[in-house]
Amino acid sequence: MKIKGHFFEPLSSGNQPSVLLVEHGEIRIDRNDGATIRNLHIESIQGPDNIHFKCGSYFQSEESLPAEFKRQFRSRLQRTISWLEKFTFSKAIIITLLLIIAIVAYRFAFSTIGSGITVLFPDRWEEAIGTNSYQSVQLFALSESGVPVDYQDGIRLRAQDIAQKAELSRSAQIIFHDSDWFGPNAFAFPGGPIVVTDELVELLSNDEELLAVIAHEFAHVEDRHSLKQVIEIIGISALAYLLFGADDSVIEEISAVLINGWAFKNSRNFEQEADLAALQYLQASDIDQLHFVNAITKLTKYMCGLAPDSSLSCNDDVVNWISTHPSGAQRIEYLINEIR
Repeated sequence: MKIKGHFFEPLSSGNQPSVLLVEHGEIRIDRNDGATIRNLHIESIQGPDNIHFKCGSYFQSEESLPAEFKRQFRSRLQRTISWLEKFTFSKAIIITLLLIIAIVAYRFAFSTIGSGITVLFPDRWEEAIGTNSYQSVQLFALSESGVPVDYQDGIRLRAQDIAQKAELSRSAQIIFHDSDWFGPNAFAFPGGPIVVTDELVELLSNDEELLAVIAHEFAHVEDRHSLKQVIEIIGISALAYLLFGADDSVIEEISAVLINGWAFKNSRNFEQEADLAALQYLQASDIDQLHFVNAITKLTKYMCGLAPDSSLSCNDDVVNWISTHPSGAQRIEYLINEIR
């Protein structure tokens, strides 16, 4: 194979009319001044006519390089890039499938890595995140509790007894608050504290049912569910912005929906884990596990807008605990199966 063109020495703008020859897979340059240059190794082929060598010199052909030459000497990466530059519908499908596979692989890989990060994450950092988050929420959504202090202290003592008998490794402060924002609810921040609303105390009106819900929140703190979720959301958010960018507002909204969907799914998994752990904690304290089922039943009826004395019938597709919990019917089913 012979290719006519000009040869440029390293770091030189001067050139010599030359002929590039390929013989037995080796390249040599025969310059018009009679010099011959051998042992040339291609570093890259750029554009239709430029060949760059590893020694710093390059050759510019008078015409576009022959397709046969490009196939023989282009690197695999360069061939792939060239293939991608020529758009076809079939290529678009292949690239889309590869992207989906990459995202799925990332999802499972980061989930595993996230668990490892959680193990190494210092407790004091987690507690600082929880305290700061609690203080922020307190400013706009929580107000002073109207539950009598003696009752609060009694619940705390009994909850502490549950934690001791369950041999929990992490303690969590229980704080009562009135909250029109959250309504009947209890929730744990990373590393604690656990917030119990006055509205939940009023709805349940039973100490054992309230303690069962607190046991559920103990499980979240013990298994560091909030921290795991924060770490995984950070990871998937980074991937979303890497893929979609942050300039286009529409893409940002799509990214946010995907991120929230990821968080909700993980949250539902964590809720079931906490539900089943709560049953174990109650059993260790000789508290009837059915109190937890009764609490979930009351909360489900409240969420469905049913009267307290009505039978449990709620459209799971409409009310699914704001998508962050398994539906009330699902929870009751697996809780009762576990108790049996």
